[in-house]
Amino acid sequence: MTVDYLFVIPLTPDSASNETRRELRRLCFQQLQKLKASKKVWLLGAKTTDIADFEAIHTSSRSKEDKLYEAGFLLEKNRGIARYLVRLDDDDLINPAVFDEMAGVAGFDCFADKLHWFYDLSSGRCSAQERPWIPNTAIHKMEHALQKVRALGGSNLADETNFLFACDHSKAWHLYYTGKNVRYANIKNPLYLRVLSPRSRSAGGSDDYQNTFPFYLPRFGVWKHHFPFEANPLHEQLKDIWLKNEGPLKVWSLPRKSFVSRFLNKLNPIK
Repeated sequence: MTVDYLFVIPLTPDSASNETRRELRRLCFQQLQKLKASKKVWLLGAKTTDIADFEAIHTSSRSKEDKLYEAGFLLEKNRGIARYLVRLDDDDLINPAVFDEMAGVAGFDCFADKLHWFYDLSSGRCSAQERPWIPNTAIHKMEHALQKVRALGGSNLADETNFLFACDHSKAWHLYYTGKNVRYANIKNPLYLRVLSPRSRSAGGSDDYQNTFPFYLPRFGVWKHHFPFEANPLHEQLKDIWLKNEGPLKVWSLPRKSFVSRFLNKLNPIK
């Protein structure tokens, strides 16, 4: 039976995880379980799972990029498993209502957020920013997701080509979808929310985040937006994760960005 969505989630290795990350993963899974549309979820790197519609997929690789590349070969043999493929990190959150709505819409090649939405776990605040590429989590028609394209970013195991869904989303996706039918979510009701945390790898993962994280946050826009979906209880659950594991929410004093730093950030932005 072909389902509406296949979610492909490269799991963070246990050795690189912590209690905050594990609780974010539980919220990630909780949001997926709210879907009314039919789905399957592949947990890349998991050994077992007891959640309905979730499947543990063995991978020999450790990195996110290599796990996605491996999954592509398995998907080539299972193209009919789903109409659409969605890539998702295990600490980010989907908006089930938008996915349910789009399951009944035909004719698009890719559906994505026009604005990139971010949530800062340490302060409980949100930001939305326009960027010239497609976010990490988007709805790809399966035939496009599995298209072999020039390997732009992604796994080092790939030679000259890689599966589109496994490439670096900030380098390959907008180029591939140029001229194709790309539809965008309402900017006030996004498809998904990327969660930032001071201890994440992308933020540096340092115990000295008090001095470094305030310089990281301005790269994601202005932190003054409302929480974009399911404000209760999801927003409170996110706050509780920080309160329980780190203490009171932070009120960061963010440095003002100079013209030079804004210009350099446009040339080499953080994904």
